[in-house]
Amino acid sequence: MPIEISTRQVATDDDRGRVRAFFQAHIDDPTAFEIPARQTDRELGIPSRIRVAEDSAGNLVGAVFASNNPEDVIRWRMQGNDQVADVIAAEMFMIHELAVHPQAQRQGIGSRLVEAAFDDARGASTSVTALLYDHRTPGLTEFYRALGFQTLGPRQRLELNFTALPGITVGFPQERPEFAWALRTLNPARVTRL
Repeated sequence: MPIEISTRQVATDDDRGRVRAFFQAHIDDPTAFEIPARQTDRELGIPSRIRVAEDSAGNLVGAVFASNNPEDVIRWRMQGNDQVADVIAAEMFMIHELAVHPQAQRQGIGSRLVEAAFDDARGASTSVTALLYDHRTPGLTEFYRALGFQTLGPRQRLELNFTALPGITVGFPQERPEFAWALRTLNPARVTRL
């Protein structure tokens, strides 16, 4: 069956529920980033971007969920630093979840979904795409490296310098030993990794 990437933005709460159920069935991650309701997106001002791969019958075979970086935006706002929060919201795009149905794996679907997320990041004019992944999963580090990501070691802190914040290094800790950062710079004139 031919599999194509849907170009539609998954927007309705029913569609989001369908993608949420797909992730629950195909990702074993107790810390999974929950797909928010549309109202939550509006309240945060950080819209989710969800792309899906469907077979010709309309069955989900893959999905990617991404957005600007709400967790760190909220964290910096709670610390009273709106300037850093604004820069993170504008410059940093996070891939929160990616899954491909086991019967559809190794067909390039995951790569196409990540590339679609990069297109969304470019469309949002962000300068860096980042994600956390379980580095113990066989082949996952190589998968992200093949897509142009730099990978950091487990528990390694991601530190970025944004040109919009001269002289300030913004750190993103990683304390869980099974997770590691992966980073792909989309606009090296606006962000650098230390």
